Amino acid sequence: MYDCGSIDMVCDFQSVFQDKVNFNIFINEQLEYLRCAKLQDVLHFLKEVIKDQEKFYGKGRSWRRLKPLYKLLKGFNNPQWNVTNKFGTYEMLVVRCEY
Repeated sequence: MYDCGSIDMVCDFQSVFQDKVNFNIFINEQLEYLRCAKLQDVLHFLKEVIKDQEKFYGKGRSWRRLKPLYKLLKGFNNPQWNVTNKFGTYEMLVVRCEY
């Protein structure tokens, strides 16, 4: 888990997560709704936000959590992480918890 609780003050991060996951999770006995997005879509979104922020604030001056999140997710951008089984191949998804 990578906590970016304040990211919505920096950009419209939730707009990337359009699809509901097919399971729920309970946090502190409360039902939380999860949304997901394809890894490629999240990477593209973050790259654009970083580019926009650096254009406005100067090179290397984006919100401090954007680049580590981008680089973490980029590390999963590898065919080795795609799951293949008898039902097909599944892409890597990023899940966002609304809490």
